[in-house]
Amino acid sequence: MTPSRHLLQVDGGSRVPTTQADLSSPYMATVPGKCHILYIPAGNRDREIRIRELDGAYRAHWFDPRTGEFSAIMDGDLIPVGGSGSWTVPPLPDPADDDWVVYLVADDGRAGAWV
Repeated sequence: MTPSRHLLQVDGGSRVPTTQADLSSPYMATVPGKCHILYIPAGNRDREIRIRELDGAYRAHWFDPRTGEFSAIMDGDLIPVGGSGSWTVPPLPDPADDDWVVYLVADDGRAGAWV
């Protein structure tokens, strides 16, 4: 995996490394053409988080680090990257004030396949 913080926008701006004033900055790593894993720490409930420079089709899932469970973000549908090459993370599920992980996996053409 390759660190990919440069592909994130939070509240419309590029994210820089965490500081003493902001310890809740999201992190992302990628396997180009395969997957993107976005860690969203507590403190990001009301932030708009966008992943830029996506290409192709992806399936999106939440990972709950408290339970170890995955759930589809869009009921297994392909995320709507469209021509913009970017995707805005939907509102965090409950408990929205806690840590969450977004797992995007490139669609390989198999219906429902994501692992």
